[in-house]
Amino acid sequence: MEIISFAPSKTLSRNFPWDYTFKLIPIGDLHVGSDGFNLEALDHTIRKGVADGCWFIGMGDFLDFMSSGNRQRQMEAGLYDTARTIIDDAADQLVEKVKAVLKPSIGRWLGLLEGNHYWVFDDGVTSDQALCQYVKAPFLGTCASIQVRFGNDHRKSITCEIWAHHGYGGGTTPGAILTKLMKAMAAFEADIYLMGHQHQLTTHKPDRLYTTHAPNPRIMAKQRLLVGTGSFMAGYKQGSHYAGRPQGSYVERRALQPSAIGAPLITARPSSTAGFPRLELSVTS
Repeated sequence: MEIISFAPSKTLSRNFPWDYTFKLIPIGDLHVGSDGFNLEALDHTIRKGVADGCWFIGMGDFLDFMSSGNRQRQMEAGLYDTARTIIDDAADQLVEKVKAVLKPSIGRWLGLLEGNHYWVFDDGVTSDQALCQYVKAPFLGTCASIQVRFGNDHRKSITCEIWAHHGYGGGTTPGAILTKLMKAMAAFEADIYLMGHQHQLTTHKPDRLYTTHAPNPRIMAKQRLLVGTGSFMAGYKQGSHYAGRPQGSYVERRALQPSAIGAPLITARPSSTAGFPRLELSVTS
């Protein structure tokens, strides 16, 4: 588990007593290489996010190249070096396709998680790590806790804790991913919990009560934000083909629910209630 401490650039917000606002867009489950990958939607999201001063975090599965099972079987096959080189070249072409879309966002990433779909090149660098190097962001591995710090000249400070995981297992409903995030909330202390993998674009905002440490204690509510981070792969696409014949994606073959295309926009704004600093969290999709 990686832990990253991050101080965001400051933008003016006239709606809150503190002059900092932080906007985050989780980007994941692109599945570049699949017939359903929506290049136009990703390009629009990246360009609009950059124009609006947003930051990004990669949620994994940028490529639709090989799953963990595929990689294991490929290693066991004992391919010739030439065959391996050809596969490397094919994976590199997909990475270059992603780079072209992410180019405007270089330097605006908190980091990229590793999903279950990626390729390991001959030099040991994975496709996820190659993208991290390109966008100048840390590689977050399997799971990460990211601390986004806010402060002002009056020595007030607050930290927004972000817990992020690519995701795991099955489940086809919004409730399935929210259940996993609720379990994560019971194990990890954070303000924002992010998970992808299931392609669900869904949110839940449970409050947690706590007692302040002051001469006159009072009960306060602290917001929590649980977010299923969506996808840029359409499960159903008219006219999809494989090997020269009509055939749908694994989503269509298993008659799974179609998922919304896109990513959520998360906003964290420092505020205060009765003199106690707090975060105002919101999300739109």
